[in-house]
Amino acid sequence: GPRMIVVLDSGHGGLDPGAVGIAGTQERHVCWEVAQAVRKWLEANGRTAYVVPHNDLTVKPHGNWAAERRRWAREKKADVFLSLHMNSNFGNPGTGLEVLRRDPRWINRAERFCAVLAKASGLRNRGVGRLGLAVLRQHATSVTALPLDCVALLLEMGFVNNEHDLKVVRGQGYPAMLGHCIIDALK
Repeated sequence: GPRMIVVLDSGHGGLDPGAVGIAGTQERHVCWEVAQAVRKWLEANGRTAYVVPHNDLTVKPHGNWAAERRRWAREKKADVFLSLHMNSNFGNPGTGLEVLRRDPRWINRAERFCAVLAKASGLRNRGVGRLGLAVLRQHATSVTALPLDCVALLLEMGFVNNEHDLKVVRGQGYPAMLGHCIIDALK
């Protein structure tokens, strides 16, 4: 296949557990497991893939963790930067996956990615949202920005407090499913 460099950012981590769901499941653990498994799948399928390493620098909620993650992806010359997260809510658990983007250029790819992954996983498609997410910032001049032509998206894989969503995301076939969608929809 064509050259494609994918950088996976596993949400939260280190000192920051992210959302906590069923039986104390931490968002950071789910995201890290999925990121590593998807990296392995992409590499086995001829792509170059990295997971942003976690250390205190990249995970302190204060401190410029977003800039550190972007800088890391920039150094790797990422074509795709995908930040993996799990959603959460109070009361009755929500369900489904959602993609967030910052740059209007990626809306078509984001929508295709969302639709393909929802169909493959059987999870509800909550659609594409736009947020001014610091982690997705792209500026031509900034040394801590993502490459300007890098497809930068954040994926809420499902709800960490929903048993079904968690089972799908932690399922054996999920990394391959997500890997396929990255290759098919984000190229």
